[in-house]
Amino acid sequence: MSLSPEESDMQPHTQKEYEQYLRAIKGPPVMVILRTHLLTEYYLERALRAGLRRGDKLVDSATLSYSQKLAVVEAIDKFPDHVISSLRNLNKIRNRCAHEFERQVSVSDIDLIGGPYGKEYTAFKKRFPKSVRALLNHVVGTITAAMSGCVEALEEQ
Repeated sequence: MSLSPEESDMQPHTQKEYEQYLRAIKGPPVMVILRTHLLTEYYLERALRAGLRRGDKLVDSATLSYSQKLAVVEAIDKFPDHVISSLRNLNKIRNRCAHEFERQVSVSDIDLIGGPYGKEYTAFKKRFPKSVRALLNHVVGTITAAMSGCVEALEEQ
């Protein structure tokens, strides 16, 4: 069962982005982490294209890692610090999931990703303190909504 945007406090910017979110949160939590990582990498690449004069060259020619793309997007300085921190932590959890065969996603993993959102995440966690699925869906929704808003703002400049 997935949470609606209202239940997860997500405000999608377009129907397409909401549908991407819904696809990302399907399946076991490890798959959700991997899909979310891919979805956020898509947003990072859009941000690079929009935020740099020739960002297309960087995205198309340089074989940058996720963390390198994130560092460049951070330098563009159009994403809030808590989004950057959350993405950095998502990358850590994704790497653990991808490199540990029997890896399970825990509430503490999700706390690491959601923690940079501070009181917003804490308030949601009080409603679902032990539900990996609800917390993960909320964090994915929050991150993707924030990223889509930042990317749209960059693309409009």
